[in-house]
Amino acid sequence: MHRSPGNSSPRLSAGDESGFFFYYAMTELELLQSAFSTQRMSKYLRYHHDDSDAAVQHYKANIRLAESFYTSLSVFEVVLRNALSSELSAMTKRDDWYEVFSETPQLKNLSIEIAQAIHHIQDRGELVYPDKVISELTFGF
Repeated sequence: MHRSPGNSSPRLSAGDESGFFFYYAMTELELLQSAFSTQRMSKYLRYHHDDSDAAVQHYKANIRLAESFYTSLSVFEVVLRNALSSELSAMTKRDDWYEVFSETPQLKNLSIEIAQAIHHIQDRGELVYPDKVISELTFGF
């Protein structure tokens, strides 16, 4: 059995005196690398001069920070989407303002997103109406 430098997780490896050949306890860093990617974690390792404990703690702190913004971003997305929809409805004098722009070449991506939203609503067997379409759209958060 040996311990990784900078990490207290024990490992048993092939040829170990215990006779275990396949047991292997992953370090926290290895677990993160396998789940997310070695490349993602390499930024943290470089920043912390290959100190795996510091890199893992930094990564966890970033996750906690991102989690702290999630609710605010979700609410902001809904408010912004609804405000844009209200303004576009007022401008076009239609609740289904997106139909006015469906053939506008510069808004091709929006038309695709709206078509997908309508398709998702229909797949769920729900009625398609403007508020439902708008609520199905996202800004990618």
